[in-house]
Amino acid sequence: MADEMNDPEMSYRRGFAQGAFAVFETIEHALPVRERSIMYGWLQGEVAKWRKEALRGKAGREGGKVTPACLPPIERLRELRAD
Repeated sequence: MADEMNDPEMSYRRGFAQGAFAVFETIEHALPVRERSIMYGWLQGEVAKWRKEALRGKAGREGGKVTPACLPPIERLRELRAD
């Protein structure tokens, strides 16, 4: 059973998700509607899925080394820079 409180990677993912959502809540009133919906979709979609993958054992580590799967999913955020 995965333990978010004692596994460093899962703690990192939990903290990243909580921090990203806190920043979003702080600035959402200043964002245009399009950007706000992209950010919210990213938080509720990709970031939530990325965090849950660690709980399911898809942690992003092989042989004790971090793989790209450990990095936060930022692809959707590139849409914000497209305009």
